[in-house]
Amino acid sequence: MHDHKVDRTTTGKGVAEEFTWAELQQFFIVDKGKKTKLKIPSLHDALELAYGNVLIDLDLKTDKIAEVVKVVNKTNSKDFVFFFDSDYHVLARVYQADKDFMIMPRAHSVQQADSAINLFDPPLVHIDFSFYTPQCVETIRSTNARVWINALGDPDKDLKAGKEKRALKNLLQHGASVIQTDEPALMLEALRKRGLHL
Repeated sequence: MHDHKVDRTTTGKGVAEEFTWAELQQFFIVDKGKKTKLKIPSLHDALELAYGNVLIDLDLKTDKIAEVVKVVNKTNSKDFVFFFDSDYHVLARVYQADKDFMIMPRAHSVQQADSAINLFDPPLVHIDFSFYTPQCVETIRSTNARVWINALGDPDKDLKAGKEKRALKNLLQHGASVIQTDEPALMLEALRKRGLHL
């Protein structure tokens, strides 16, 4: 679940963590407002499916870190899972569990990005457009970390409307190296056209 509640993405209603697994399995996934035949996968199943195929942005939104770490270890997913959160106390618990876990802190300013780097030595730092500047990018890249920027919202809308140039200009103007998008096929096509992706 991306959200704390199951309302938006399933046929159920309520806070995800307040249900038992059996109760969650009574709901169906909703895609673009339409009910599907799919059920909510477990973290274990999702990580096994992803193994060797994609990187996983594990957006924590929970304080049940020991349980999450246990599943990551059990599925041998350590090399392709990024633990993402804005709560540095939660990320500190992940880091304490295993300093080799890949931490992706979200920063809300250049100063916070610098603090995140000092705390976690992360391979990625998630930033927002409000402080997407050459100074911020240099601060992050000076430690060999990558800059993660979000295309969700206006850039994705521009991609869908065929305004690739405007979408990419805003996303790439200061050197972000990872783009999160709801339109991966359109994004890859736009990047490949410009020689920015293999």
